[in-house]
Amino acid sequence: MTSAYQGVFEEAFHDMLPINNWFPSEGCARAKNVAIGIIVGIGLFLAAGAVFHTLQTHYSWFSISQETIQIFNVFQNAHPLMDFAWRGLWRGYVVIGAPVLEEIMFRGLLNDKIELCQGEHPSRIKKIARIALVALIFGAMHLSPFQSSLTNFVLLSLTTTLGVAFGILRETRKDLSAPIAAHVMFNLAMTL
Repeated sequence: MTSAYQGVFEEAFHDMLPINNWFPSEGCARAKNVAIGIIVGIGLFLAAGAVFHTLQTHYSWFSISQETIQIFNVFQNAHPLMDFAWRGLWRGYVVIGAPVLEEIMFRGLLNDKIELCQGEHPSRIKKIARIALVALIFGAMHLSPFQSSLTNFVLLSLTTTLGVAFGILRETRKDLSAPIAAHVMFNLAMTL
């Protein structure tokens, strides 16, 4: 009874989540993709850090709102172990959970579905449009109701640019391990 339904389930699951298409490289090729992702993530962090530093130094409108600071300090007056646990869980999610989930959702699912709609051999313009559209949606997802319009515009610009870089990694490496590694490194550097 199990074997009769097993093939149908596997086929349906493969169509919904084509995991083999997301991580086709193995061994040294995967290690190379991860290394490239780490290098790109560090480079993106350095570039973003320079932009943020310049904006915070020269423009008074660019700052983190008090509401956002309160969210991060919610357990500050609680027991020290509670504060330590909260910050550890939050950093774990920001550094590992969010990059993996976001890359699977955007550069995996969304990218692949748009690619299917583009046909067998999409032109370079269609590939660029796909990467830009996925990156813009990725950037919009990072907007915050607690920030000013100008700050949100800068955040949208930054996260969309990151999305383009992650999309280019996905397109050129044909594997999700490179954009995941770049995203993890970027978020890790941002939390230090």
